[in-house]
Amino acid sequence: MVPRASDSELFGSAPARIIVANRMPIFARKTVPIYGFIGLVRLSVNTNDEDSELLGYARELHRKLEAEIDLQVQQTLGPEFEVLNVEINRGSITLLIAVGAVGTFYMGFSRYEGFVKSVNLLVSQLRGLLQRFFGQAPGGATRPPVSVTGSWQPGPVVIAANQTLDASSGIDSCQIVLAYLLLSHAALLGVLIWLVIRHLR
Repeated sequence: MVPRASDSELFGSAPARIIVANRMPIFARKTVPIYGFIGLVRLSVNTNDEDSELLGYARELHRKLEAEIDLQVQQTLGPEFEVLNVEINRGSITLLIAVGAVGTFYMGFSRYEGFVKSVNLLVSQLRGLLQRFFGQAPGGATRPPVSVTGSWQPGPVVIAANQTLDASSGIDSCQIVLAYLLLSHAALLGVLIWLVIRHLR
């Protein structure tokens, strides 16, 4: 059974446990912490006026559907992510999938770019998953295939990470000065060693 999260967890409070705390090298690009509720996948299902029948089917197999969604999230985004909650609403059937981070980890610019691409891929994969899921409902052989639309809504932590990484400009001036000092001292030390060896000869 996929664990449920409280309302505070869904909207940005950090879990108490930390599973990854990457050590940053001296010249690393800026990184940002990712934790808690990171975003919402919204999927809308067009059921051709058979909402009540398919809604009942989805609610009956809610745990199975949620487990399949959680597996897809981990396969696409990685084991650092999990499904916090899946809400199924009536009307034109809408699924709200709250995605969260397992513990806390740090993300740099290049990894964040990969994360954004993976999220877009996840939305597409979850659309396909729902089409297959509802295609297996009773009477599916005679029912026209459902159409599914999807979108991603980032949470406060991801929005803040995007703003921070956009504002950073790679290696900053302090890192450049530090690199210069290290290299110049290494060069001076090399010259000193060469003079000592020459003198001993």
